[in-house]
Amino acid sequence: MTDANKSKLTKDEKIRKILDEKLTESNQERYAELLNSRIDENRKSMSRLSVTLILCYFAFPLIVESKITDISIGPFKLTDNIIALGIIPSIFAFIYYKYITVWIDLVEQKMTYRIVTAKIFSIEQKSFLNQRLWPHSFMDSVMLYHLDEKSKFLGCLTTFFWVPIGLIVIIFPFAFQYYMIKTLYDSFGIDTILKKVIIITPILIGLFTILIIIQAGKRDFDEKKYSSQPH
Repeated sequence: MTDANKSKLTKDEKIRKILDEKLTESNQERYAELLNSRIDENRKSMSRLSVTLILCYFAFPLIVESKITDISIGPFKLTDNIIALGIIPSIFAFIYYKYITVWIDLVEQKMTYRIVTAKIFSIEQKSFLNQRLWPHSFMDSVMLYHLDEKSKFLGCLTTFFWVPIGLIVIIFPFAFQYYMIKTLYDSFGIDTILKKVIIITPILIGLFTILIIIQAGKRDFDEKKYSSQPH
């Protein structure tokens, strides 16, 4: 196979090629076990990050409305109102950025796991037997039983309901970041270096988050576009 042909392999084909050439059967099984463990770790990480995001959702408007002037974090106490209020948007933006990176990694891991188990047992990747091996979460079950519906009508119907929900889930954190930044700007302005840093930091992190989502979406789109073409 020439270098040109190698570069045109789909992601699935590249993974299968590596499995064939680099890993023995026993190593493939070991890899599947380690991958399953990493999937579980990432799911737990996403759960912890989700809790932090939810706390920020409630903490920021609560502080704004109640005019709380200090926050205690372990042995540390933030007594300046601008710092007490201004630190939350940056924490929220960073946690959401990390959440997105873990989620993208998890999607790749689950896709790889399906390929590896199909290869180990010599079954089709989307076969009933292989699906029973997938480490399902609630959203995995939604994707499997709703969005993968074989009926064209039901598939369109479920897509009509779930795609907007997915977009809202992704976009809402950015809307909340905008609300927090606008609140900070309206309350304190940007007349000092500290205030500029507090306003600009979550904006920059938010832009990096948008960039990584666009990059991941573009890679997925390019992959699907190429895999749909005849080789």
